[in-house]
Amino acid sequence: MNIEHIRAVSWWLKWEDLAWPDQDIRDKFKRRADMMAANGVNMAVIFGAHFRWDFMPLWMNLHDMMAFIAEELHARNIKLFDHHSSVLTHRYSTKEEMLAMRRENRHHVPFAPSRDIAAEWTFNGSKLNDWRMIDVCTGEPVWLERYTAEEFCFNNPDFVNAYLVYVKRLVAETGIDGLMSDDGIFYSGFTSCGCQYCRARFKSEYGSELPPAANLSFWGNWQNESFKNWIEMRYRSTGDFAVRIKEALPNNFPFMTCCSTSSSAVCNNAGMTYNEFVRGCNMVMLEMCGNTPNIDGSLNTQLAAQMHHLAIAEENNIPCLGLGYGYSAPTANLIWAFNKFLGSDCWFSTKKGRLGLPDSAIAGLPDDPELTGECYGYEAAHPELFDSRSAAAIAVYFSRNTRDNYGGYVNDYDSDYQNVCDCLFAGGHDADTVCHIPEPGQYKLLIMASVACLDETEIAALDKWIALGGILLASGPFGIFDKRGNTLTPQFMERFGLSIRCSELNRAPAFPFNQIILNLAEPPAYCDAKPCWHNPANNIYWHPKRMQEKEHPEFGTIINELLPAPIVEPVTTTGWHFRRVTDINGRLLLHGLAAEYSLKLNDELEAQRTVNGSGINIITEVSSKNVSRKLSFRMNGISCMIELFLPLQNIHSTPEIKDGFLEFSIPEGCFYFILRVTVREN
Repeated sequence: MNIEHIRAVSWWLKWEDLAWPDQDIRDKFKRRADMMAANGVNMAVIFGAHFRWDFMPLWMNLHDMMAFIAEELHARNIKLFDHHSSVLTHRYSTKEEMLAMRRENRHHVPFAPSRDIAAEWTFNGSKLNDWRMIDVCTGEPVWLERYTAEEFCFNNPDFVNAYLVYVKRLVAETGIDGLMSDDGIFYSGFTSCGCQYCRARFKSEYGSELPPAANLSFWGNWQNESFKNWIEMRYRSTGDFAVRIKEALPNNFPFMTCCSTSSSAVCNNAGMTYNEFVRGCNMVMLEMCGNTPNIDGSLNTQLAAQMHHLAIAEENNIPCLGLGYGYSAPTANLIWAFNKFLGSDCWFSTKKGRLGLPDSAIAGLPDDPELTGECYGYEAAHPELFDSRSAAAIAVYFSRNTRDNYGGYVNDYDSDYQNVCDCLFAGGHDADTVCHIPEPGQYKLLIMASVACLDETEIAALDKWIALGGILLASGPFGIFDKRGNTLTPQFMERFGLSIRCSELNRAPAFPFNQIILNLAEPPAYCDAKPCWHNPANNIYWHPKRMQEKEHPEFGTIINELLPAPIVEPVTTTGWHFRRVTDINGRLLLHGLAAEYSLKLNDELEAQRTVNGSGINIITEVSSKNVSRKLSFRMNGISCMIELFLPLQNIHSTPEIKDGFLEFSIPEGCFYFILRVTVREN
């Protein structure tokens, strides 16, 4: 796979494009390809014709159109990926549903058949309606009101075989360079899927019958081993589907799927995690839903989720791509800067069909490649600033066992994971998330926040980490359960003379469980111990407080005591996050990104909107706020030259070091800078 440093935008298909091969459409596509080339784009991703099964009557036309797009892009050294939903299909029964489908999902180009016609459609020897997921509660096909859609089941062999036939045809007829196969998850949550194939798989693999929805000894009961088996099987089902798609593609063909998070408890709900998808995918992708930054000006929710996806990509040595939405050059610049700060590649996209605006209003908004010239152009001109690897000294461990098998609510684990990531960066530290205990020497310090569940492999790796001098910082419920959430005897810390006393979870089983997962009112389990750092053995530290508590552990203070100061040490840097990497020549690069932002909206268009789909607003201005404009760093013990890069202002300077300190000023509104440190030879 030969895709490096992706600079992607969406290639939107619209209703008017279905008139293909009209000459005006050909000319429009050529102009768009020229615009992409002029604005630093090296990859376009098809968006539109999204529910691909609805386009069965038009596949020949659609594939011919895509082949033309691919040819035009290839002539400009730009790759083309197709992006479509593998499993969702628009269905409507009433005029109201039809209007909702067209109003709220216009960006899909919802070319949907009526139900009576859809009931007769067949492909590869079976009816499409026979592929549908079945609702556990009703016994009827799953209905997704948000999308006005039904979903096909990837445990149904007839569906999977049919989809693989389509994928092979798609690649052969279009000349695309990669595939993003979307939506291969249980979209309705725990209410799916109760079809005969899911039930048969559960029976075959676990020896269990799927009980009725009223059986609360099973549904929503994290004390029930059979319910945990059901969660495990659903995760494996989504991963197996990705593997089957990979097998239908040419060898090493670039392949990804969509995923908005792999760290939240909501993943249990949908069987959604890149920990599974990566068994088939050779690219990792994070969809940053809603605004980036958030409408309150923060980046908190995106930071921890993207760090987790970066960990999965790093451990599998594959690219990581962050998708963010916006409607202006400032939002494109911020989404790009956030991805470059973390070390991932960027896909910028508008999503005009979710705005709830008429065509006359949308027509005034620019096309995606019109907005990326500044940021993508800079990256294309300065690749040496982005060819790098993390130089972080701290690793934050993400525990899939705890997410999957302990409590099941957002605040039982992932709130702590998110908070520790946010607090580290807010305190001037940087870190990598890891999904496996690292080898000693790769990092100096390992943080495990509320990692309640440990398996035998993790315990052995921790023993090795500690024995070879690695520092462990743990907090909250830590190492008190096995990988399935059952009591661990002895607890991990008991081997060092420390017994952790933790309250019992109060989790009354309920079903459907979809919304209960997000219930933050139910308190998590708390530990009973003196609220300070306990040091039961050399290089082992534990604090009883959880990171989500108001008076959470002060990781920053103990980190400063345990780790040596970095060679470029922040002194006066209020409001800035930092990321330390090394370039291909071994030079230190320090990326600085503002933590908070002031936003301005297009108030005129916002007032006309009939929906606020996906929580995306029309942001027109983005500037940093609550940040130091005059920054100061202490230079610790090296003779070096410092270069300052302001990518979005296209400024390059060499500030002086005086009396061991580096000081420079940042322009008003600037939210991203890079320092390059070149050590002088003695």
